[in-house]
Amino acid sequence: MTIRLVVDVENSVTHLENRRIDNRPHNKNNDLVSIGILNVDTGEEDYVAVYHNEKAHSADRRAEVKNKIQSADILIGHNIKYDLQWLWASGIEYDGMVYDTMIGEYILARGERVSISLANSCERRGLENKKSDITKEYWDKGIGYEAMPWDIVEEYGRADIRATRDLYLDQLKELEGTTLMATVNLTNNMCMCLSEIEYKGLAIDMAKLDEVEFDYRMEKKELTRRLQEMVHSYMGDTPVNLSSPEQISSMVFSYVPRDKKNHAMLYQLDRPFRPKIASAKFKDMVRKGCKKIKKTIASHCNTCNGTGRLRKLRKDGSPYKNEHTCSYCGGSGMRYFETSETAGLNIFPPDSTWATANGFSTDKTKLRILSKQLTALNAEKYSDAIEFLEKIVRLGAVETYLSSFVEGIRKRTIDGMLYAEFNQCRTSTGRLSSSSPNMQNMPRGNTFPVKEAFVSRYGKDGTLLEFDFAQLEFRVAAFLSEDQIAMDEIETGFDVHTYTANYLTEQGQPTSRQDAKGRTFAPLYGAMSGTPAERAYNAHFIEKYYGIRKWHDKLQTEAIKNKTITLPTGRQFAFPNARRTKTGGSTNATKIKNYPVQALATADIVPLCLVALRDALLKNKLKSTIVNTVHDSVLLDCLNEEVEAVKKLVEDVLSPTSTKDRIHLYYNINMNVPLIIETKTGDNWLNMA
Repeated sequence: MTIRLVVDVENSVTHLENRRIDNRPHNKNNDLVSIGILNVDTGEEDYVAVYHNEKAHSADRRAEVKNKIQSADILIGHNIKYDLQWLWASGIEYDGMVYDTMIGEYILARGERVSISLANSCERRGLENKKSDITKEYWDKGIGYEAMPWDIVEEYGRADIRATRDLYLDQLKELEGTTLMATVNLTNNMCMCLSEIEYKGLAIDMAKLDEVEFDYRMEKKELTRRLQEMVHSYMGDTPVNLSSPEQISSMVFSYVPRDKKNHAMLYQLDRPFRPKIASAKFKDMVRKGCKKIKKTIASHCNTCNGTGRLRKLRKDGSPYKNEHTCSYCGGSGMRYFETSETAGLNIFPPDSTWATANGFSTDKTKLRILSKQLTALNAEKYSDAIEFLEKIVRLGAVETYLSSFVEGIRKRTIDGMLYAEFNQCRTSTGRLSSSSPNMQNMPRGNTFPVKEAFVSRYGKDGTLLEFDFAQLEFRVAAFLSEDQIAMDEIETGFDVHTYTANYLTEQGQPTSRQDAKGRTFAPLYGAMSGTPAERAYNAHFIEKYYGIRKWHDKLQTEAIKNKTITLPTGRQFAFPNARRTKTGGSTNATKIKNYPVQALATADIVPLCLVALRDALLKNKLKSTIVNTVHDSVLLDCLNEEVEAVKKLVEDVLSPTSTKDRIHLYYNINMNVPLIIETKTGDNWLNMA
């Protein structure tokens, strides 16, 4: 008989700055407080104290619970990845099947945004809820599980495992009548892989990270200096905060709304789908609804003598106790007097989609588009504007690299090992996300210096090996759409990126093959915007790949008719509000086109291959281990003596034939487009060949 065991752990946590907590088992200040188990089929349950201030169960009792967990055929939990890592840290070995009720709830949501917490999942299904309220008063006082009264901890914990069991059984009933079971099972198998990746961690060369941080801070300093120099040249003495979208908007476009409320109403900024505004009308709206800014000359405020503060006087002439902000200078200590000269770069916003609540858009994507447009128009004439746009985008990137990656890595690194978090239940498509830091959002390729700090845990005796699927999403789209041109190009090795670069160049936007990569497949997901050359390419793409265009139409019709689209793997996405638009397309068109490709590629195929690779590594008793996965790529940490064996294993397990057979065996799909991988190795994650 299959032993199905619900498990849940509680642990102490370390409180960090800014109300953050660190609840990881890797933190030596944290302890496992309790373990609860419940046999789904017999109803037998147990709850034991491990490290609690007032309760101590015997070693025999804890050993009994340990043996039951290690003897289980399937462990069930809500966010089981978390429980597994605490069990491993406490010496309980488990390498069997898992079922995460959080994953079950997520997949049954079919891409819709719902709360998948245990409490909300049970409430939504009408199941008896966990008793979170009984611990709230203690948490509010900063009292953790280890110091709460044991009877409170036990009552809470037992309610938790019972609620998880009820949710598990209810999900199984719902899954019976769907095509989703294969997706649920694979995602749970992938959960075990991710649990191991998180638990083992990634080795970090902290000295190298220090070097990278120093270089970024020097670059930030120089970017800031040059940008402020340009601001002064174009704005006069008007100060500009380089982190303020509103102030950057005034610098770039030289216009500010006369009335922000009217500005928002004029462009209907509260509507999810804004009506298009003709170019001539838009220009007239900008000129009437906005005012040109002028350069300024600054002088000390004589009223407050440059202090920015004033002490007002009562009627009897005596001063008030507290000082007030000077109303003449707004507290800056300076007063700014307009000149007759227009300030800013004086770039007219391209169209009405650029309108924002505070002026016009300065997000990095828009600014890149604007820079390309100006380059195509007259690079020499707009050289200053192009330089400013490129530098302000770069400054934003550098600041993100420092805060999200350099500082993020430091916060999550213990004894030279980074323990990041991977999230299976965040994105709508099933693609992984990650946090602390966001490993899925690093710049691709060998252009990101932070990657040089990622090294082998084996030191000089180790090597990093990375493989990735070549053009995976395009190949998946070719398969799903049965587009003959796309399949022929894949078969012959046609260089689509060079083709894109040449097309954009012919349209007046000189582009390299590397730069073209970001545009090649954008129309695959319904991309319509961009520079004139990029918009021309978008239209050309859909005309060229007629099969993909027909498939896009078919997907939209399916969503409108069924309110759901179903992938060949059985994974589903719900579009309850899908309807036909006046142009013949559908609402949510971009998502309808995007979800199937992204999901099949990175939520179905990559996890299937990753699980197979993990099994092969274990079967061959290799010490080399999987340490990271980013969309369509996987990173392994290998002993030097095992590198060749791992390479061969990867090539065998992930050969086009093996992958095709695996997909057919698991999903009963004939993948008639070859999926190939490319491998490279190196001493660190940046310098690989």
